[in-house]
Amino acid sequence: MASGTLAFVLSSAGIVILGEIAPQSACAKYALAIGARTIWITKLMMIVTAPLSWPISKILDVILGKDIKTYNRERLVELLKITYEQESNLNLAADLRIAVGAIEIVKKNVKDVMTKIEHVFMLSEDDVLDNQMIEEIIDKGYSRIPVYEGIDRSKVKSFVMIRDFVLLDKKSNLTVKVISDFHRRKIRVVDENMPVTELLEEFKAGHYHMALVSGEASNSDNHSENSGKEINDNISIGEIKQENIPLINIEDKASDKRPKEFVGLITLEDIVEEILQSEIVDESDSILDNVQRNKRKVTKMQLNQLMTCESLGDPLSFNMRNIVTKWLHEHHEIFGRKYFEPRALENLIQKNIRQVMISSQRRQDQAPVMLYEYLMPSKRFILILEGKAKCLFPRSNMSFEIGPWTSFGDLLIEKAYECWKKGENVNSIQFKPDFELSATQPCRFLQIPISSLFHTLRISRFTRKMRRDTFTNNLEITISNDKDTVTSDTEIEPKKKLSGLDETRLRSISTNSFGQRVNSNPYTYTELPKRNSNHELGFVKTTPS
Repeated sequence: MASGTLAFVLSSAGIVILGEIAPQSACAKYALAIGARTIWITKLMMIVTAPLSWPISKILDVILGKDIKTYNRERLVELLKITYEQESNLNLAADLRIAVGAIEIVKKNVKDVMTKIEHVFMLSEDDVLDNQMIEEIIDKGYSRIPVYEGIDRSKVKSFVMIRDFVLLDKKSNLTVKVISDFHRRKIRVVDENMPVTELLEEFKAGHYHMALVSGEASNSDNHSENSGKEINDNISIGEIKQENIPLINIEDKASDKRPKEFVGLITLEDIVEEILQSEIVDESDSILDNVQRNKRKVTKMQLNQLMTCESLGDPLSFNMRNIVTKWLHEHHEIFGRKYFEPRALENLIQKNIRQVMISSQRRQDQAPVMLYEYLMPSKRFILILEGKAKCLFPRSNMSFEIGPWTSFGDLLIEKAYECWKKGENVNSIQFKPDFELSATQPCRFLQIPISSLFHTLRISRFTRKMRRDTFTNNLEITISNDKDTVTSDTEIEPKKKLSGLDETRLRSISTNSFGQRVNSNPYTYTELPKRNSNHELGFVKTTPS
């Protein structure tokens, strides 16, 4: 009895270990290699057992049916999900995830993939395309932007592309309506229950890559009937086959097929992301996910690069320019007529107007634009003209809000004035502010770099020297020590000498330079500078022949 029991245990253990566990363990890791080397054994056994196994297999096929292992779509998706969740190979897991997305896309509708309408960035026809608006459009990062009429976001008429603003003159202040009416692009409208695969086929045709999603129930009856409908002459609802496009008007209230409500927007990128089971984020995207609305993390340095900071401003008006000139005359002697030519000072002001444009929608999130940094050497003078700036003193931790007609860098102007009078080198002039000056809202100011200041001073000095030399060379006269008599050897006839001069030029020389006009009588009195240290003006008498 004991021997029978021992024989049973040993035989069972041998079969389990040697016949099941060991072969399966070895074949699981080296299945292909073992199978390739033992294929002749398998074929030999098939030939030997064929007379018995083949008739039995046919009988079982008739009774039980063919034994073919198949998977439906749901079971295949679950199998792939389990496989890539347990797969340690990350590359294979990523491939399996894409396969799952491609299989599941066939049972998804547009409403499962679209971006909700409240999250869609749109433009009104009445929006003015100024610096601030174009800055906001670029910051959003969208290539196609729907355009709606008035203030009603449901009345979408067309869409514009970011490339439409490349050659746009920002100073012209055109409206969005002008751009959209010029291009008159058509936009597709689909029903929210439309299959994603059907819309993908339309996108693949290449006519459009964006569509508005309508929540109207009447549109869900037949999706194919909506292909190619046009709204307001600008909105096309599909156009795979142009010759079979039925048209409707979104503004036609009598139309039964007119969309009553837009619930979202869908693009080709949304469908591709759904297939890939991951978000596609490029360098211009500000939102990482159109469902969770997760914002992209951007460093301060990137924010300053993406957003408009300090830039060249528009020239001042005539009255504003005169006020600025007067302010400079009153506060700094170097800007007076003694050193500056009026025209040169005007050019210096107009070419150094700067501005900071900050969007009101993003003012809370945007980093301030630094005009002066604490203890950072600076070589420019700043005068606030419009808007406000914030001045912070880090040592005392006190901050002030600065308004128009507040200047910074006056010490730099004073140093420049002293160096100019002494004729010293000006390249090393700078100052270190003990404060921080930043613009947290739209601001306009005048900046005068020290290099531009001295360049303008040199131009003014050169212009005055040329004017004096020109007058001296063109007006040749004889100075007589005797007021009553002159000798023929030294005198020069003014009529003969002046006859070759243009009358207008003579008037300009005598009047503009020294304030005295040449008389028409034979004895002409012309105001000339005497050659003395005080540069006083005197009269010189000339006489005809």
